Amino acid sequence: MAAKKKPTLKEKKGRTSLGAVFWIFFFLVMAALFLINYPRIQKTWKNVFGKEDRTELEGQADPELTPEAISEAARQAPPPPPPPPPDERAGIVVEEAQPNESAAEEPVEKPAAAARPAAADEAPPDLRERTLYFVSVDSTGMVFIKSVKRMVATRGSPLLESLNALLSGPNPQEKAQGLSSLIPEGSRILSARVDGGTAFLNFNETFMFNGYGAEGYVAQLRQIVWTASEFSSVRDVQALIEGKKISFLGETIRIDRPIARDTL
Repeated sequence: MAAKKKPTLKEKKGRTSLGAVFWIFFFLVMAALFLINYPRIQKTWKNVFGKEDRTELEGQADPELTPEAISEAARQAPPPPPPPPPDERAGIVVEEAQPNESAAEEPVEKPAAAARPAAADEAPPDLRERTLYFVSVDSTGMVFIKSVKRMVATRGSPLLESLNALLSGPNPQEKAQGLSSLIPEGSRILSARVDGGTAFLNFNETFMFNGYGAEGYVAQLRQIVWTASEFSSVRDVQALIEGKKISFLGETIRIDRPIARDTL
């Protein structure tokens, strides 16, 4: 039986060259196919993986400000996180925000009290026309500050009586006009005093929590400041919480200094 002939060095080199040429040609073909189909690959990738990201982001959208949602959000509003230092203002349209001719009486500090029914032999309280500020929310969620005239009983401090009327919310006639309030439900004013043109208004802790973020906080402060500054003795308002000065409402709205109409 004849011995099998071993391949020569030249034959080995030839086979190696053919193999290298084959793999180079293979990779060139694959690269060309990838480049030709790259737009289709990119589109498929975005459709598969981009859809999930968009869905997650869309699920985090802010709630729409509508009159029907205001009271529900106020009840369910969680406490805000610790405030960072930056100060931002939400854009809120103000209508009819010019101060009217105000009362001459200077309000003095007095704890707020619930209205008590008049006794049978007690004369009814005097009524004075006061200007209160509520909000109107349109279909796009834009918030407008609007003034209303209301007859308010005056048994003591006119400032306290006006603010208590504001905190009680719009009456049925005002609600029929589309007015509501962004002051958190359950907020109460504990005391009020005026010193050097600054009204120091002391609220309970509920006043700190607003379910509509920066826009809601700005609106509730404007309702308070606008109503208080209808009195000629009030130039600006320093808000207190349980008798203490705090730095922020929410994350960005500073209240550690007096607030005037033109600074809010």
